[in-house]
Formats: sequence, structure tokens, C-alpha cells
Amino acid sequence: MTETTMRVLRLSLTAALLVLATLGRFSAADAQVRLVHTPVLYARAGEPIEIVATVEGEISGADEMRVYYRYGGQESYDYRILDNHGNEFRGEIPPPPASVKVLEYFLSYIHGQEIFTLPETNPFYEPFEVQITPAEGGQQPAQPPTQKQPSTPSATPSGKKAR
Repeated sequence: MTETTMRVLRLSLTAALLVLATLGRFSAADAQVRLVHTPVLYARAGEPIEIVATVEGEISGADEMRVYYRYGGQESYDYRILDNHGNEFRGEIPPPPASVKVLEYFLSYIHGQEIFTLPETNPFYEPFEVQITPAEGGQQPAQPPTQKQPSTPSATPSGKKAR
């Protein structure tokens, strides 16, 4: 083989290895993550609110799901970290006091360097709403609140803060 042929073979082999390495690296990084959650519409004052969400896609032990919540009229959110049970995350929002009529919440899933949210768009200002009924003998509101339907979230920059 001539020197030129050897250079062409090395260049071809290097290019092929780069393509294979790139494909391997992007296949894991580009895996789609989808959050599935049925929004809570009603809850009773004085009782914890159970939150369950499922992650479809690859998940690691370092991933974390948070529920951010606030009572109607509050400016800032508090949060709780949900317990990880495989691809399912479970936890509770603390019992709302009797004076609370509406509780707002959203989910934030931290996956590596990405953050996924539900609702998918503008969760801080357009969260899920829970109508709170009195602890004993209360009636549920006649009309359910308008809720966004669960959807496939998109990643948001990890620098975005919820407070």
C-alpha cells in the first residue's frame, strides 16, 4: 500500500469512529422524557394531597421530582421532593388550612442537566389548581376549574428558578 492509500484509510477509519461515537453519545442524551400526571382537582382542608407522577423514558437514581405548591394569594412556592419508586414518583402536599380555598401546584422533574415541568408551559404563573373544600360536610364546587391537559413537557434551562 502506498502512503496516500494509508492516509485515506486512516482518515476513513477516524471518520467512521467519530460517527459511531457520536451516535452512541446522542442516543442516550436524546432519549425523550415524558411526564404523566393526572391533576388533582379537589381536596379537603386539613387532609394531605397525594401527588403521583410517572416518568416515561430513561431515568437515573440521581433524578428528582419536586412538587411546588402555594395557597391562593401567596407569591412564592414551597416544595416537597417526591419519593422515587422506579419510574413512579409519589408524595404529598401538606394539608391546607381551613381558610384556603384554592391551592396551586406544578411538577418539576430534574433529569441530569435538564428540567421538565408540568404544566409544560409557564408552570409558575399557570399552575394546576386544586379547589379546597371544608374539612367536614363541605360540598365540591359545581363547576370544576379549568385545567391544562397533561402533555409531553419540553426541557427548560436548568437556571430557571421557581421562586
